[in-house]
Amino acid sequence: MATVTTSGNVVTVTPVAAGITTITVTVSDGKATASDNFTVNVTAATGTQQTSPSSLQSPQNVQFIWNNDQVEVSWDAVQGAEHYKVYHDDFFSSRCRISSSGSPSFCDLLKSNVTATTYTHTNPHDDDNYYWVVACDSNGCSAIDSNSPAVYKDTRPSDAENLLYEWDGSVIRLSWDAAAGADYYKVYYEDSARNVDCDIDRKGNPEFCSLDILAERVEGTSYTHANPDSEDNQYWVAACNNGGCRSINGGAAAEPAVAKPEAPSDVQYIWNNDQTVVSWDAVEGADYYKVYYDDFHSSFFFAELLADSVSGTTYTHSSPDDDRNYYWVAACNRGGCSDFVSATFIDTRPAAPTNVRYVLEGSSIRVSWDAVSGAEYYEIHYEDFHSSFFFADLLVTDITGTSYLHNTPDEDRNYYWVAACNSGGCSDFVSATSDGT
Repeated sequence: MATVTTSGNVVTVTPVAAGITTITVTVSDGKATASDNFTVNVTAATGTQQTSPSSLQSPQNVQFIWNNDQVEVSWDAVQGAEHYKVYHDDFFSSRCRISSSGSPSFCDLLKSNVTATTYTHTNPHDDDNYYWVVACDSNGCSAIDSNSPAVYKDTRPSDAENLLYEWDGSVIRLSWDAAAGADYYKVYYEDSARNVDCDIDRKGNPEFCSLDILAERVEGTSYTHANPDSEDNQYWVAACNNGGCRSINGGAAAEPAVAKPEAPSDVQYIWNNDQTVVSWDAVEGADYYKVYYDDFHSSFFFAELLADSVSGTTYTHSSPDDDRNYYWVAACNRGGCSDFVSATFIDTRPAAPTNVRYVLEGSSIRVSWDAVSGAEYYEIHYEDFHSSFFFADLLVTDITGTSYLHNTPDEDRNYYWVAACNSGGCSDFVSATSDGT
């Protein structure tokens, strides 16, 4: 059973359950009676009650939206209200209280005497905002419902969908479908192949990740990236308007417009005189090929782009290193490039000559050998003192036959070495032996 006590103009009712309730007070002097309804917000089961001498209903449909860096709070008009009060907190969502003296706790009075049904908050918190609105007249204000702050209405556009990208030589073109309600788009980028788990805040800033903002405000539905990475590129697009930017959800990266081709097979290179020729098998769906090169390291990590748009299946390198050459080839199309495949060196040199010998012919010496299959010409090196090839000098080259007459040999000592050669290079040198005559 509730007990009612009065002290001046203060009415205390105990016990009453916590929350908002309406109490009917009837006053009688024994001859006449009068009744009125009072809305009561009880802060504790046996604590102090807040009474409202006003019979105004609390505003309904209280909500707020973002408008760029401001918040707009709105509500339905209350019949009989002369003005409204707006309260705010950026931490507690259900503890705003108004004492009998009108002082707020766990919230702040943001604005009083609001005669319209909207209010613009010019310096809201970036993340958390809670609002309460009460209707007021000359008798007081309606009760505040601490547990029902204004509802946030998300006015951001829908997601940007159907994100596609395609290579066009040295640039990448990104496109997407128009998002309902979008005024502009932001483009995000990652130049690695790692799995990105990332999102953005309402303003479009990446949260807890290292995505780059490639374009802050794109008003169309396409974007051209002028200097993408040569291998790995990932893109995301967020649709934005005055209400903010829609989440990108890191798993929704743009897809290639067409599937990348498979990696080329049978990648090899040969010597062709002073040049090298790199070749590979044609790849279905490839529009062109890229060739990378290094003259010292065998790891692709150190390679540099040698040719970026080879339309055929061979590439001639006009200035290779004399000793070490490493090549890698990838097949490419509008969807990007395949993995790079290292080239295998194919030795096309002829075999070393056999039966290499020399014989005196008067004051000259004739060097001869057996013909070698695949040889286009032969080279002879000579030394008249040391028997080691290390000291030998080139005597003659471009011999197309299988013998050579040396007209100025030394009277005592002569050493000869012969190699078979073609466009792929020369075989090992073989020392000549005297036939004993």
